Amino acid sequence: MKVINLSISDRGEQVFQVLRGQLDIFEQQEKIRVDVECIPWPQSWSRLIETALYRNGPDVSEVGNSWVSDLITMDAVQPFSSRDIHTVIGKKDIFPNLIENAQKEIQNRNYFYSIPWSGDARAIFYRRDLLEKARIDEENAFSSTDALETTLSVLKDNGIAMPLSLPTQYSHMTVQILASWLWETGRDFFDPITRRSTLTEPGTLERIKKYFYLYRFLGTNPELISDNLANELFLLGQSAVTISGPWALHHVTYRAAEIKNNLALAQVPGIPYVGGNHLVIWKHARHKKEALKLLRFLLNKKTARSIYPDIGLPISEQDWRGSPFDKPEYQRLYLTMKAGRAFSSEPLWAMLEKRLVDVLATVWNDIHTTNRLIADVVESHITALEKRLEPVMNSYFDHQEFGQDKNPKPDHQWNETHQKIRDYKK
Repeated sequence: MKVINLSISDRGEQVFQVLRGQLDIFEQQEKIRVDVECIPWPQSWSRLIETALYRNGPDVSEVGNSWVSDLITMDAVQPFSSRDIHTVIGKKDIFPNLIENAQKEIQNRNYFYSIPWSGDARAIFYRRDLLEKARIDEENAFSSTDALETTLSVLKDNGIAMPLSLPTQYSHMTVQILASWLWETGRDFFDPITRRSTLTEPGTLERIKKYFYLYRFLGTNPELISDNLANELFLLGQSAVTISGPWALHHVTYRAAEIKNNLALAQVPGIPYVGGNHLVIWKHARHKKEALKLLRFLLNKKTARSIYPDIGLPISEQDWRGSPFDKPEYQRLYLTMKAGRAFSSEPLWAMLEKRLVDVLATVWNDIHTTNRLIADVVESHITALEKRLEPVMNSYFDHQEFGQDKNPKPDHQWNETHQKIRDYKK
């Protein structure tokens, strides 16, 4: 029996057993064994880099969608042919904002290197009863970042000690939430035209400062907060609002009726972040034909019904039908998945994202532990980061014309293939 080695993000034993049950079915059907390695999220990127550098490890991996472009640049992942795409995706109508990170432009043509597997979205979670008590209009409470600040101020004036809970420790969530503050006014972390960081542009820097001014709503004596604690504070009723992802809905089931009955979701102001994870086949994979069979199984309708939302949000319209996605909370996430925006697919974005996560955690720490003005803390750290980034980006982009990569060209063009799939479904 041939063996496929699959690496995935560690979501806990319960979720693993759900997936393992489906893989057992695959093994029985295809007579292919699947050995699974669950990698803790903080270690995921370093493990992927090891696999890419040493050309050894799993055959198939789950990777963050914004990491795909760097793996392509390293010539580490297998491109998909038109036939592969049609075989794996089938009749799925994948949300367009999840497709961008799966492709790369080479000599004015877009090529497909990964398959979207799970979606992710950010939303505002809030207590409807607390807004009502403070006489806050739900419809407009979170319509903009200014409206959000007004809502939090009113909650604070009405005796809510912690209007907001947010991650303030090392967290990718900080970059994902901050992105909406930038996108609301047309700003971004990176300019794809000049291929340079835009962090210190006046408009961008002011939006970053605006995000960190939310510190005044994190409680009278705020501590540094992890992702999990930010959710827990909300689910315990200690904060009125948080910004989180779909996993928070899993935990609310076991909470007090006061929390469950008054939970509501709203879109993050501006343009919400959407992301998720993709599946790649490594170039060193020993059994590529069998790997494709595994991808096709993981994306088929029956498997999707069993593993969503445990592994993440569905990636296509078809998979959103039925329970639990007919609930109002999931419908808000569905609308976000359709309207939201993913991070850049530009080369070096994964590096920039990692540096941002590091620096933004330091900003939160300094705000918490020093008496310096928030604006000064933000400006000093962001300016220093851009100075460190500049020679790295100059070195990369100045010596490589975009579109002239050395990656071997795959034998398909994504746009043509996707249109064929759409025509096939009609």
